[in-house]
Amino acid sequence: MPNNLGGFAYFEGRWDDAIGLYERGRDTRLRTGNAVMAALASCNIGEVLTDQGRLDEAETAFRDARRVFRAADYSYGVATAAQHLGLVATRAGDIEAAFTFLEDARAQFDAIGARATSKRWT
Repeated sequence: MPNNLGGFAYFEGRWDDAIGLYERGRDTRLRTGNAVMAALASCNIGEVLTDQGRLDEAETAFRDARRVFRAADYSYGVATAAQHLGLVATRAGDIEAAFTFLEDARAQFDAIGARATSKRWT
């Protein structure tokens, strides 16, 4: 539930509240042993941090989440984390790293049959 509330707060522009709610959700998932859902909450936190310009913290959140996704063999999560790392690298001005992350994300999404439905991503 806190993850949903975090999403509502995020889209209302209440980013600090969103982070707090996502952290509550992540902590609950960790206490119940659901590392993958906790990593998804970390990705949500990383997304807010990216929008706030807190790129080093966001990168750490996405790298930690990607590590958990890889360990769990959760391909969609690995691809999503790579996509977000590409955005962080882009905003940091590291175009070479961004290109590498985004190419990796696209290849992983393609491998699992997850294709973009928006012209924005094709």
